[in-house]
Amino acid sequence: ELWSLQTIWYSDAGWSHGFVVPLISLFLIREKWETLRELVPRVAWVGLLILILGVVGQVLFRATGTTHMSNLSIPMVLLGVVLFVFGWEYLKLLWLPISYLVFAIPPPNQLYGALTSPMQIIAAEVGCWFLPLVGCEAHRTGTIIEIIKGSGIERLDVEQACSGMRMLVAFFALAV
Repeated sequence: ELWSLQTIWYSDAGWSHGFVVPLISLFLIREKWETLRELVPRVAWVGLLILILGVVGQVLFRATGTTHMSNLSIPMVLLGVVLFVFGWEYLKLLWLPISYLVFAIPPPNQLYGALTSPMQIIAAEVGCWFLPLVGCEAHRTGTIIEIIKGSGIERLDVEQACSGMRMLVAFFALAV
């Protein structure tokens, strides 16, 4: 599963930040390293339940081809391992670095489309507002901007990449 994520990070420029997210998680762990070393591991059996749910989820989601849910089971397995092997005190310190890994997992295509479509329309509308500033008349139909320039009309389609979703994910990751 990590291999398929790495392939997405490498092939899709919008998710290339996925290579950096685990490094940031490691940095967050390093910041708490001295405190972690002083703690005494105490098994928390609820962690075993979370671990088993994560592993079963991983197997079921991979078998059914639900890649996104399979990817989300990775942080769940990590949370379960930390809780089961080390206990609640460790999890209090490690929940953020583990949960942060979610920023490296692309959302499912349906959700991504549902989120980016309104953002594309907003980007097209803003484009129509600014085009008159450079001497062009523009009209928007959905995500298509019709630019009226002289006697001709040119059509521009605002793509998903122009919706701002990737920047939004990056800003959320930086904010966290």
